[in-house]
Amino acid sequence: MVESKEARGNISTVLLIQNDCESIKKLVLNFHDSIFCMQIIPYMALFCRSYQEYIETELIGSKVDSEIYDIRNSIKLYSQRYGKNKKRFLAVDEGQDEEYKSKLRFFLKNMNVHYNLGIYFTENKKIIGNTQLLESMLRLHGLSEQEKQQKCFSLGNHLASVIGSVSNGLASSLVVPQIAIKGQLPRFSYYDLNTNRNRFFNRYFEKDENLFLLHMLSNINFVKYVLCPLLERDNLWMFRIKYISIYHAYMGIVRIKSHMKNGRAEMLDLLKGAEPIIEEGEKVFVSKFRNCMMHYNLSKDNKFTISERNFSWDKPFFGLIEECFEGVPYEVYLKRLERLGDKIEDFITKQFNFEQIHLKEL
Repeated sequence: MVESKEARGNISTVLLIQNDCESIKKLVLNFHDSIFCMQIIPYMALFCRSYQEYIETELIGSKVDSEIYDIRNSIKLYSQRYGKNKKRFLAVDEGQDEEYKSKLRFFLKNMNVHYNLGIYFTENKKIIGNTQLLESMLRLHGLSEQEKQQKCFSLGNHLASVIGSVSNGLASSLVVPQIAIKGQLPRFSYYDLNTNRNRFFNRYFEKDENLFLLHMLSNINFVKYVLCPLLERDNLWMFRIKYISIYHAYMGIVRIKSHMKNGRAEMLDLLKGAEPIIEEGEKVFVSKFRNCMMHYNLSKDNKFTISERNFSWDKPFFGLIEECFEGVPYEVYLKRLERLGDKIEDFITKQFNFEQIHLKEL
């Protein structure tokens, strides 16, 4: 039986959804480290919210739906206006500053001897997260430590139950794909600092600019150095998350360069390395493919995106990459994407001073 293009689009989309669902489920069931669990919540939210939008049925109770929506959108922060992010990141920084300052005796409070930012590293000194980014992404501002823990547990549990429900529902009519775990979590270390006075930040940048770059680096490196080693290279959910993290980091580079150009032109020399990244990104990211990565829909205007010429059930994404990039195969495009991600990571990493860093094991 030859399926119609509409049926082909529906079936291929559902198969991709099932693969993503089982990949997340496998990770959540196998790894319980607190840093990992907190940082994977936005990607769980991304799946649940995108699936809910695809089926046009409420799976997430209205009480937490808007919060889940905000957490999902935190992945996309760097595509927003720089001024909006500046306000958000500085508000979190101020809140953390007040929280930890308040724990000191009165005569020490204004001496900036406290820490208000913790940065998480792998044993190879790769930044993979930080406390202020988690505060911002998970909306933990103003909560006590106990309340933060309870909220993260509740959010993770709620999202995991939705993922489990989707998994069971799809398994009732489709063969469940076998997702292999190929690696383990790295050993995490940390470094604490005060954002008002430290040698790690770039001294030529404002605090908000340093935080913006740090948060971007935390996002792409969590995907690259924590998530990617856990799953097979050809896992399509891993490709999707890698694409999304690199795309929004790329947009962050575009935003901060525009910010410097419009308000701090004297700093543009420090961002010379951004120009080739922006030029390369314009070739790697095209809107038709980007829409399919951000949402579960392989159709546009009720027409299946992939032509007969490029479609195959055996190709990754069923030929979508070949369709969007003039016949370029999956592995070739993946290498282009990873090369751009490496350049972004290298560019941002060079903005910080690692010489004074002495890590402590968690």
